[in-house]
Amino acid sequence: MPIFAALVVKLFGSLYAVFALILGRKVAVIASAVATISTATLALTAAVSAIVSPFLSAVPPGIGTAVWLVLPDNFGAITAAFFAVDSSLSLFAWYRRNILMTAQIAGA
Repeated sequence: MPIFAALVVKLFGSLYAVFALILGRKVAVIASAVATISTATLALTAAVSAIVSPFLSAVPPGIGTAVWLVLPDNFGAITAAFFAVDSSLSLFAWYRRNILMTAQIAGA
């Protein structure tokens, strides 16, 4: 009976290790994707703010006020998030095309 118990414990232990390895890889990929998107969004928010602010200081005060009445306060963040998602989708499509092309060359 102790041999059977040791076998069961070893079997479930190795099964748990495999599941932990798979889950760890998935969590690492998701965490890196979230960090990449967050970094891109923050960088693009700063870029949009840096691009828009000189134009607003050059326009007459009435037009600048009208622009900020029409646009929301978080316009830079919204635009940056849009560009970050769009660039991520473009990168994904490019990566997918490369994989499909490699599979066709390999004859799969």
